[in-house]
Amino acid sequence: MEYKIKTGYIRPYVNNHKNKFLNSNALIAMIILSDEKFELLANYQKKISQADEIKILDIIYNKKSSLPKKIEDWIDSTNNSIVKLGIKLMVRYREQLTNTQISFLLNNPDEMVRKETLLAIRYLYITESNFILINHYLKENNKRNKISLLKTFGVIGNHETINFLSPFLLKEKDLEIKFEMVNAINSIDRTFFKNFKIENKIENDIINRILLHVTNPYLN
Repeated sequence: MEYKIKTGYIRPYVNNHKNKFLNSNALIAMIILSDEKFELLANYQKKISQADEIKILDIIYNKKSSLPKKIEDWIDSTNNSIVKLGIKLMVRYREQLTNTQISFLLNNPDEMVRKETLLAIRYLYITESNFILINHYLKENNKRNKISLLKTFGVIGNHETINFLSPFLLKEKDLEIKFEMVNAINSIDRTFFKNFKIENKIENDIINRILLHVTNPYLN
């Protein structure tokens, strides 16, 4: 009863108030007073700042709550702030994203949603999503996300990944991306570059220098 009375005073300020600071404080207060179901977040409509996101995750973790039962509603939310929270909670609770969810999330126009999705695949070791990442690679237009995707290939990839990436090795002009390509391929198969022939001397030197850094972390 006391919970309902307290939240009854606060709830009108969640989603509906024009003052973003009051709105933010109302949301945090509701979560603190929550009965640990956190359903109100699934329907939250406003952008959540990074500072508030950290607060919310901290509150949920400290309450030692279970993963919200309808976490899929967070993933499907039209509010990308809630989508990112949902992904981070799934990682925290070691809950696997499905391939359908991964495809949906990687098609999100928000680069930060795609970033969190790639991190989740890596941390949760979702090897089944490898073919989805292969299909997504050329569509990814954000350089940092492309680098993150290559890092993820290095964790979950297989020989299909190498067959996909190897034709791009010599064509790629961006050295950061080329570095991560070499790193990913070498992480999947340590013997690949022993048999990889490069006729172009300049490219051969570049690949060898990258390999030297990849295989010797003390040089980084």
